[in-house]
Amino acid sequence: MIQPGSSSLRKIAVVGRGTAGSLAAASVTRLHPDADHELHHIYDSRIPVIGVGEGSWPSLVQELQQLTNLPHETVQQRLNGTRKYGVAFEGWGRRNRDFTHYFTPQQVSYAYHLSADFMGELLQMSTRAHHIDARVVGIRRVEGGAQVEFEDRAPERYDLVFDARGFPRELHADEHVDISFIPTNTAVIRRCPAIMESGQDGPVLQPTYTRAVARPHGWVFVIPLTVHTSYGYIFNRDVTGLEEVEADFDEFLESDGMARLRGSETRQPSWSRWRRRLSYLPSCR
Repeated sequence: MIQPGSSSLRKIAVVGRGTAGSLAAASVTRLHPDADHELHHIYDSRIPVIGVGEGSWPSLVQELQQLTNLPHETVQQRLNGTRKYGVAFEGWGRRNRDFTHYFTPQQVSYAYHLSADFMGELLQMSTRAHHIDARVVGIRRVEGGAQVEFEDRAPERYDLVFDARGFPRELHADEHVDISFIPTNTAVIRRCPAIMESGQDGPVLQPTYTRAVARPHGWVFVIPLTVHTSYGYIFNRDVTGLEEVEADFDEFLESDGMARLRGSETRQPSWSRWRRRLSYLPSCR
């Protein structure tokens, strides 16, 4: 953890501008507000931020308010978000039961469902950094810090680097944690029409829940936003083929009142990193 006023961390870099990278850059700015600390926010503008709907934990509500100095209602609207009060599990267990895990205290503490597209834009105004638009080809440890290597730019040395790249070229066993006991490793992501209406004069106040639906080949998450609804089918590509999953996904979406999609995105994560595999076609009708 970075401590305010640390004398050993004078030059810091954050690589990536997705949710993790944007939060890291804004947090470094808040923890090191003085001019003695230099922050570089590094990202490649040619790599888009994929706006998959994301769920969160109640602590993020307060954290975003502290980072932006904006009211909760404004933050929620800027993120096209809804208020998440827990997770609704559907069809789990031997008895095919449904149950809801509420945040505590029930119906008082809430989190956000948010659109990742807008997280970086929201936090940019709270980040004091030198922005570097370049392709990173590697990050390696050096004595007393780390070095970021670029495609067409001289390397830079930093005291600390936050690696928040979403799609690294390689995963090194000595630098990344392999959580081998997690039985899923791939996700098919689809965007569908919004089921929540955007508030005219304020944020959506109706309670919403992240749905986690058990399916034959894994499980499906459903995240309601004001601009679209995100669906994701999580499965193990070493056990089940993509065609089987796509067929079951279509069946589920039809039963859920969503029309057949024209395209989707498949991801193969190691749960410390995600890798893009197919083109992103966020259409649904």
